[in-house]
Amino acid sequence: MLTTTAAPGGFAYGLFDTAAPLAACLGGLALGVPAHVAVLTGVFRRLTPYEEPLELSRLVLLDEVPANTETRP
Repeated sequence: MLTTTAAPGGFAYGLFDTAAPLAACLGGLALGVPAHVAVLTGVFRRLTPYEEPLELSRLVLLDEVPANTETRP
């Protein structure tokens, strides 16, 4: 399960194991505004720079989380 909160310049998400008896936080990620205008607008030309595009700034998972957990549905 993902939960979200607005953060300065982007969004922060927490990844929780809701199947555990107590929902445990397994990691988190942050999406932020790209540092340079061409990061995403070079590929997605219709996006308004510094308003619409976001990039993955950080992804942190606990060491005990199984491999490829971030790509599982």
